[in-house]
Amino acid sequence: MPSLAASAVEHLLAWPKTYRPDDVLVPAALAFAKQAESTAWPAVERLRTASVDHLRRRIALPLEAPQDWARPNPVKCTCADCRELGTFLVAADRPEWRLKAPQDRRSHVEQSVRNAACDLDLTTERRGSPHALVAIKNQASYEQRAKQRRRDLEHVSALRG
Repeated sequence: MPSLAASAVEHLLAWPKTYRPDDVLVPAALAFAKQAESTAWPAVERLRTASVDHLRRRIALPLEAPQDWARPNPVKCTCADCRELGTFLVAADRPEWRLKAPQDRRSHVEQSVRNAACDLDLTTERRGSPHALVAIKNQASYEQRAKQRRRDLEHVSALRG
């Protein structure tokens, strides 16, 4: 039975894209950590070690809030409106951008922002015609990484790493 458990853990570790550490390995290690008798099992120790290593690698990554308004430009589309959006995203001195354009162009830019997961809050200003798409930069990526860091630290502590 121990060799079957070890084989299962090694299989999970060999396929990280299928058995993603945050979806499978860490939750399994945390579940075993709650069972005192499982700490003596070599397969569980291998799972715990791999999970803690994964978490510590991510904890070691730099975590700093943006110092200015510059944001990455992950937008793939190269149309004129999306290029203008990309220029705005990387501009360190511009927190807000407006696209006064017909609905189809505004919708296209909104879809590009959603597809690229840009750090932007979007609203539509309905004064005048055509309406304007208003993009305001936020810190969503940083806040998500900070939340992940807190979770990772809690998990490492729970795994007694």
